[in-house]
Amino acid sequence: MDNDILREFLAESRELLADAQQKLLALEAEPTDAASLAAIFRAFHTLKGGAGFLEAPAMVEWCHHLEDLLDKLRSHKLVADSGMIDAILRSVDVLQRMLGELSRGEQPLVGPADLGSLVRAYANGEHRADTGSLSADESRPAAESPSTPVPEEGFPNEPHATRDATEDSASSTPMAAPAAADASGSEPGAETTIRVDSTRLDRAMNQVGELVLLCNRLSAAVAKLGSGDDTLVRLARETDLAVNDLQNTVMRLRMQPCKRLFQSLPRVVRDASRSLGKRVR
Repeated sequence: MDNDILREFLAESRELLADAQQKLLALEAEPTDAASLAAIFRAFHTLKGGAGFLEAPAMVEWCHHLEDLLDKLRSHKLVADSGMIDAILRSVDVLQRMLGELSRGEQPLVGPADLGSLVRAYANGEHRADTGSLSADESRPAAESPSTPVPEEGFPNEPHATRDATEDSASSTPMAAPAAADASGSEPGAETTIRVDSTRLDRAMNQVGELVLLCNRLSAAVAKLGSGDDTLVRLARETDLAVNDLQNTVMRLRMQPCKRLFQSLPRVVRDASRSLGKRVR
């Protein structure tokens, strides 16, 4: 497995899952929000394509059934409730665990059987009304038959739903962004960000630091010569301004958004509220 491809996949996957988690919390308050549904669906679809390229079948299978559930939510065949959001959020935790195993060079293990069965039950419309709390009974589908065999881990062995050719071709491309979103979640405009190795940014900052020192030496040398040559003095001043602007730009490139420090807090508050039997607004 190519280490560069794996690192890129892990970094982008974690960002996709973090964004999907935020969208899921927003979806609980607005179950019919088309933009959130489309973004969550694309996240799982993109993860499935990358996992397939890296030959991680457990992750492909897990993403596939989550994708089925989100597809039915997008088409308004189902409406998300708190119990369903719980199941999807716990499934996101499973995907995070699988990414950790991939980062250690291990083949991801399949997810828990009860959670897999619950997701399938929700996708099939076989679930009870949400009771507003995270209980052990909610981890089992309501319409599960005692005679139905369930594997020890992972999703039940059922055939995959038929998909159109465009989605199948997208799944074979590693971490490929969708060419165009559907009408319910279209986002006009091209990508405005790129991924850059942090070591390159550190190197650029060091080089700018050296440039600032050289600029200071130049200004000191011009000051020693006196103000007889106005052209030289003006050139030194303009160089100093340009270097300062460059330094500020590079420093902003290296900054990280503060929201990452607090992204996990809404999920923690929600889970605590649900475990205490409180409704999350």
